[in-house]
Amino acid sequence: MPKVNRSLANKLFNFIGLQTPIARIVFFLAISLIIFIIPYQTLMRSPNISIWSWLNIPAWSIGLTRAYSKLLHGDFHGAYKQNLLIYPVVIIVLAIMTSDIYKIAQKRN
Repeated sequence: MPKVNRSLANKLFNFIGLQTPIARIVFFLAISLIIFIIPYQTLMRSPNISIWSWLNIPAWSIGLTRAYSKLLHGDFHGAYKQNLLIYPVVIIVLAIMTSDIYKIAQKRN
């Protein structure tokens, strides 16, 4: 039976689990790029995959992806109209990203 490099496996699981600063930064940038590339009309035509809407339960998170798409394309008012929580969510994510960038910079020094 081949031996598994536990260090490499642990690093991979930590990366996939977004447990490292670099993993969170790569994930956020990749998701942002994907949302930026997909046209807004495609997002509007995509099927509703929210379990909350299927259960007819109001959820504050519904529309955040479309709001983020509008925000990435410079439609700040449209993003707010889509979901007014987009700005608090973006501020929190940017705070986490800033902290992660700071941690990476501290390691390199």
